[in-house]
Amino acid sequence: MKKVLTVIFLIYLFASCSNLSSKTEQNFSREQWKFFVSEVKEALEEKKIENLQEKMLVNVKNKYLYQELVKLNIQRQEIQFYFKEPEYNFPKIQGLVAIQYGDRTEYFTIFYVWKQGKWWIYDLEKRR
Repeated sequence: MKKVLTVIFLIYLFASCSNLSSKTEQNFSREQWKFFVSEVKEALEEKKIENLQEKMLVNVKNKYLYQELVKLNIQRQEIQFYFKEPEYNFPKIQGLVAIQYGDRTEYFTIFYVWKQGKWWIYDLEKRR
């Protein structure tokens, strides 16, 4: 009977500790999230697209998106970016970005993901 109680106690102890480390990572990632989003907003508002490349997760779609943004040459165009503050939902977050140019406004869903101890822009999808 003692062995059974000891095993139950140890399982409870290990489960509690693993849950604690997960909470610590979530709190740490929340602080980094605030900083990350402010950097992304600043890069877009100042039209410094080259700063976005280091914040995008490396995949074929993101490389294409980055190349298209560079082709737009937004330095010379009157483009405004608007962000809707997303709800924090660790480890994946999605938000809304509106891009206004001329008399048009395009809406995109932007996906962020927590990987390798950092936040990344994971995907960008056009909304209808």
